[in-house]
Amino acid sequence: MKAKNYRRPEGMTYARVEYIHGPPPSRITKYNAGVYRSDYTHELLLVPETDLQIRDVAIESARIAVNKYLTEKLND
Repeated sequence: MKAKNYRRPEGMTYARVEYIHGPPPSRITKYNAGVYRSDYTHELLLVPETDLQIRDVAIESARIAVNKYLTEKLND
């Protein structure tokens, strides 16, 4: 796909109703990672300043990069 397809969020694309049989499955498979407990001392939230579209592969690669970085830095 070209980058111009993701530059501006323009709403839903048009598709004929006859071809739609339900929503597509989520391509993001991991929403939470680590040990689930509520006594963490830090929380990290990434919130964009403008509306934008991010591809699922970009979210997955960012998740892997952050996990690798934190594993290397915090296990020292």
